[in-house]
Amino acid sequence: MKKLNVLLSVLLLTFVLSPTNSANANPCHPRPTNEEPTEIEMSESEDVLFEEDGQAFNGDMVTPDCGGGGYPTGWVPVRNAATYSHSTSSGTKIYRQSGGYPRANTDFSKMSGDVVPYPKSDGSITYVKRTNVGDVRLYKSSSGQEPTLWFKNEKIRYY
Repeated sequence: MKKLNVLLSVLLLTFVLSPTNSANANPCHPRPTNEEPTEIEMSESEDVLFEEDGQAFNGDMVTPDCGGGGYPTGWVPVRNAATYSHSTSSGTKIYRQSGGYPRANTDFSKMSGDVVPYPKSDGSITYVKRTNVGDVRLYKSSSGQEPTLWFKNEKIRYY
């Protein structure tokens, strides 16, 4: 009985303390609001260029901001512009890109998210962008002193 009371108390506190009106807090997981939905007028377009697997495309490809893609906005085009080098024994894919720090900074700015700097003991700073699908890091590589962008199991080294 005591365990049941503790469990019910925890559930009640969780329910009471959870945000109730934060519809825009995370655009990937919106919460319902009391606002009237915006009505969107749909129209047909005549400029569909081709159809593939039952889906029509007008020539523009879109990288989603939320869910599905698994990458932060901006990562895929930056990674695709780099040249694949090799995979490490732990499975991390290493890519190479010319341009050094200026290019690394430009590419890092293309990622969506808030930046948090983390000073390191060697005097360098690791910059972290918090995104809806994980952190993107910009740091100086300890192995080659190259600026590096890192997301999950992919790294882009700038030379």
